[in-house]
Amino acid sequence: MDYKTPLLNRQRVSINVEDAPAYGISYDKELDCHLFWGMQEFIHPMAIRMSKQISEKYDVWPYRNYDEYIKKYDAQIAEHGKLVDMHLDRFALSEANIETYRTKDYMLSCALDYRKGAPGYQQHIWQATLGNKALVYTNHPGGKNLRWSPNYWAGNEILPRAVQSKNVVICIYNIPVNQKNDFSHAYFPVKAFDEVHISGSWIFGRKEDGYVALYSRNTADLRADDRGEVCDLLAKGRQNIWICETGSKSQWGSFSKFIEAISAASVHDNGLDISYESPSEGAISYGWDSPFYVKGKEMLLRWQYRYDNPYCKALFNSTCIEIEKDGEKIILDYNKTKR
Repeated sequence: MDYKTPLLNRQRVSINVEDAPAYGISYDKELDCHLFWGMQEFIHPMAIRMSKQISEKYDVWPYRNYDEYIKKYDAQIAEHGKLVDMHLDRFALSEANIETYRTKDYMLSCALDYRKGAPGYQQHIWQATLGNKALVYTNHPGGKNLRWSPNYWAGNEILPRAVQSKNVVICIYNIPVNQKNDFSHAYFPVKAFDEVHISGSWIFGRKEDGYVALYSRNTADLRADDRGEVCDLLAKGRQNIWICETGSKSQWGSFSKFIEAISAASVHDNGLDISYESPSEGAISYGWDSPFYVKGKEMLLRWQYRYDNPYCKALFNSTCIEIEKDGEKIILDYNKTKR
């Protein structure tokens, strides 16, 4: 692997169930329904009746109470004349547009604008990685029992809306009033970093030559978890905005210069809209219902490519994937099932 050169990878995975007909996939064929089950979309309104039929026919039950959701969907149609919310299926692994930026000192990755406000299960929306244990991410917790998902650290009870521009992530939470947990929090394991510094609304970490900065609009308290490990950065409030920016010694020089630059950066919010003058990426703005802008340019949140990186640029519906580096090439031909 070439870790010396920074790598920006964008990829699109899975499909949205409502897009299935565009790929020749039917909602009422048993063999096609298995695709939806593989995506854990067995209770999506377009697939739920076939799922129920297959479960009853073969006594195979990925989900037991289909009727509960059928009633919810039918109630929407009765009230509005159509389905107004098809994203009640918290297990869903539907289309995700993922950006990853990797250097030799850190990696930052995010699923862009993924099912905002929908119930979640195990979906992990973004993460900064500076080492095996030096990880930073946020979530809206589910229950305390770590054997179930979503729980205090895994997945989200309600999914946020997040975006990434290379080494910057913005993540917005908008938690409904009917949810018990009225906070979001970050995993920030202090012991895993070589240095940790708190300045105003920012917390900074250094692991070897990699740097990370995390901002919470709401006041966040750093506390110990149930094991006694100081790692829980908890911010009260149903609405909150988090910003993460990564950097390195090769980019900034000293850790103190990184801290100084980020601490002085302008951050302005208006409700669930935010603008951030990133010292590395420039002017960034985003919101719960607002487009994503970087340096005044509106950025796409959905890509036409399955893979888009220096080694492979393949359209989403490609049946032949070519991966090339330094004159060596691998071709994966799915029509011919040949490599």
